Amino acid sequence: MNKFGWDLPPGVSINDIPGNRPEDEAEELFWEEFAKKLDEEKLEHIELNFPSAGETIPLEELWDNPDFVKLVQIARDMGFTAGYNQGCIDGAMELSSRMMDEAEEQS
Repeated sequence: MNKFGWDLPPGVSINDIPGNRPEDEAEELFWEEFAKKLDEEKLEHIELNFPSAGETIPLEELWDNPDFVKLVQIARDMGFTAGYNQGCIDGAMELSSRMMDEAEEQS
């Protein structure tokens, strides 16, 4: 048993606790990498065309805005889905190519 999970109920591991699950770690890593990319691009403020033209908002304020976080999550999920779908298409094409090659060899 994990030395840090000695006080957990039977059948429960450290990875079952929210914040310690692999998907939680992946989420944290995404946000850290996203922040690094914003820093690399030197994005410190976002200019909005509404409610008043030319208004700028520091990125630090946006991190606490649930709508901003949701916007980023939607974009990330769309990118993941597009990449996953492309990977499936590429895999199907590779499989089809192999099957055609095998059929030609057997002929």
